[in-house]
Amino acid sequence: MGNWAFSWVQIIAHNKRSLAIRFGVILAVLLYGLLDFAWHSLTPILLSLLIATVLMSLVLAWLADSKRTALIQFALSWLILISSFGVLGWLDIVLDETGLLALLVIVIMLSSNLIHQLSTLLREMARGLYQFDAVAEALKLNFTPIVLSNLTTSLGFIFAAWFNGDYAQMAWVVTIGAILSVFFSITLLPLILLSYFLEFRVGNTSDRNGFRGWIETLKTKGKWRTPLLVASLLTSIVLAWYYQAVLLNYQFGLMLLLFAGLFMLYWRSARVVLFALWLTMLAWLISMAIQEVLLPMLTGATGFNMPEQLLPVLLMLSLGLIIDDVVHFFSRYQRAQLTMFAQGFDAVAFAMASVARPIWISSWLLLIGMAVLLFSHHVLVVMGAFLTIISIIFITFMVLFWLPLLLTKGH
Repeated sequence: MGNWAFSWVQIIAHNKRSLAIRFGVILAVLLYGLLDFAWHSLTPILLSLLIATVLMSLVLAWLADSKRTALIQFALSWLILISSFGVLGWLDIVLDETGLLALLVIVIMLSSNLIHQLSTLLREMARGLYQFDAVAEALKLNFTPIVLSNLTTSLGFIFAAWFNGDYAQMAWVVTIGAILSVFFSITLLPLILLSYFLEFRVGNTSDRNGFRGWIETLKTKGKWRTPLLVASLLTSIVLAWYYQAVLLNYQFGLMLLLFAGLFMLYWRSARVVLFALWLTMLAWLISMAIQEVLLPMLTGATGFNMPEQLLPVLLMLSLGLIIDDVVHFFSRYQRAQLTMFAQGFDAVAFAMASVARPIWISSWLLLIGMAVLLFSHHVLVVMGAFLTIISIIFITFMVLFWLPLLLTKGH
């Protein structure tokens, strides 16, 4: 995959003009569908979505210390969204309430994809790489995790649609957004970065060592591992028993088997696959429990009674978010084990050094975006945004604190 990434960047660098023309033709075809897109279906959230993306970009400019990075993120975010609307126009799909919720999933996916690539790019530039080389390195490190996380998220909604045909539109919208997000990430983003230079980054402390202090702090907390492991196992048992009706559903079981197969093809390690699936399920079940407690409070505040058939849709929002962070972390963790950091805390430190900052930044951006959507005029979107905020906070804690401690055996 690494050779492929560097070769692909070289192809783009030597054929920028012809590729730009071809890309422009593809984009024109996609955008032609906007003529038939039902813009009125976006009315409840369009303004909130615009404000959210603007604020997310402003915060990115501050966190990444790069206005040009924020500009690229904002431009590509809207290009992906508008292209998705174009495809929906071609397919004559008018967004209903589940389709509007699917837009939240697209925002989560595209934001994570762009942040991971751009953060990796900035880190490699801070370590001394020229921007063109850093583009290839960022693509090499992030392409497969991005494809895997977007694929599993899309498959989750496809399985939901298989279980209940009412979710078919949501599955279509999420799948379209995932395909376009990956396509733009490997084509237009490198093309832009091979022509548009970011700010000087060599030696930037935040990019190179932004989480070194936190890693050193975790290194001193090894004694917490055993009680944390025991508490996690007990929590898993209790929640698995409580939500056994969900876990024993055969569609859900098939989905997990498919996820396990995809993870195994990529990581080729049963230990990593089992640990990733356990973390994913534990984080999801805890998110479900928290949401179950807070949902009555939210419905009381909004006066909106959630239809029972829409509850699984909200739970799928959490699952996609959790899978994304888990895949990126374990991809770097296994990479460390396959190179020079096979033992103890070193592999965890390597993974944290390369992926913790992107996860931290993307979490903050999504928190801000979802907070803005809380003021949307669509109550279901408000509830989806609120429950997504809960999941963001929880999975960020688990990936940046809980997971590193559990993986430090032998330190």
